[in-house]
Amino acid sequence: MFTGYDIIAELIGAGALAFNIVAYRQNDMARYLIFSGCSMACLSVHFYLLEAFAAAIGCALAALRNAVALKSRASWVVVLFVSLNMSAMLIEYFVLKHGALLFLAYTSGFIFTVGSIVITQVEVMRRWFLVAEALGCLYAIIVGSIFGTIFNLVNITNIVSKMRKVQG
Repeated sequence: MFTGYDIIAELIGAGALAFNIVAYRQNDMARYLIFSGCSMACLSVHFYLLEAFAAAIGCALAALRNAVALKSRASWVVVLFVSLNMSAMLIEYFVLKHGALLFLAYTSGFIFTVGSIVITQVEVMRRWFLVAEALGCLYAIIVGSIFGTIFNLVNITNIVSKMRKVQG
């Protein structure tokens, strides 16, 4: 049965999905980063309320990364966020003893991290993020995350839709 926290978490998760739908429809990279950052902030709260702390931390880092990428795309930003994600991955694998499946999720995260900072063309970003969303979707299916699967499938659909529209 759903608790009050579960219902609030799912509502916040729905907000994350709405922000991400808007994000992938943007033609301007800065606007994409803003809406995507809002989505990641919502997802961070969503996972925190569900006590999925590793996901909450990863999404919080993604929101912070997007905010920083709005102001700087310097190489130190890439190094910082790749290092933070790498540290989280290694702690999760070696200290928390989570299985190798987490590498699938972190690969998706690395694509988003590098792509959000290094890629400046929205068309190129969409192609790389399609790969990242597919990896995230596969991970969500394997771990049995209904919300994660829907989130990724909607994002994949939006990316493909926008790519087709741009090709026109």
